[in-house]
Amino acid sequence: MVMSKGGASAGSSLLGRPVGANSEETRKRILDATMRCVAEVGYSRATIREIARAAHMISGILYHYFPNKAELVKATFDGVATIAMPRLAQAAERTSTAPPTRSS
Repeated sequence: MVMSKGGASAGSSLLGRPVGANSEETRKRILDATMRCVAEVGYSRATIREIARAAHMISGILYHYFPNKAELVKATFDGVATIAMPRLAQAAERTSTAPPTRSS
């Protein structure tokens, strides 16, 4: 069996960016894992190591994209807000323009 420098066999599945994946896909994978980890255990217990494990990569890759956990969580929140805010605004607009309902 051929071994690489890190000791993993050449045929084994290594953690990290999948072959053929681009940076944006990897970043999204990290943000998705961060959202799951923080939702499950909270900010203080969601470690970089646990987030990396949930994203199926080593923690060093996370540091390539984000300098620390605070910036990672901020980017995750910004991504969620980018999706949620237009939806909330649309819902609020529908509510404010809907005719009043009659109570019985």
